[in-house]
Amino acid sequence: MTRELHRPASWLLMLTLLVTSGVFTQNAEAQTEHVEFHIDVTVRAFDPEVIEVTRGKNVRLIFTTPDVEHSVTPSAFGLGKIVILPGGKTIVEFTPQESGTFT
Repeated sequence: MTRELHRPASWLLMLTLLVTSGVFTQNAEAQTEHVEFHIDVTVRAFDPEVIEVTRGKNVRLIFTTPDVEHSVTPSAFGLGKIVILPGGKTIVEFTPQESGTFT
């Protein structure tokens, strides 16, 4: 025996589910927000040379290079060697856990 919901009750249920899912979606997006930095890498320099990040805030670094393959090793943030290939984007995400100046 199947039971049907009356239209008003089913609309109320659907509205409640939509509002609830919207709240969870907004909270999930807020937790995964990143401070983004676009870093151009050449044989001569990184541009920008210095970035400032906040401890505990998610960071996304987007590396690009127009010339040759490069690499960086941001071991202070618990990351290994990162290879940056010409013509593409290399994206690195992390959350700094320490304060300080790092090279």
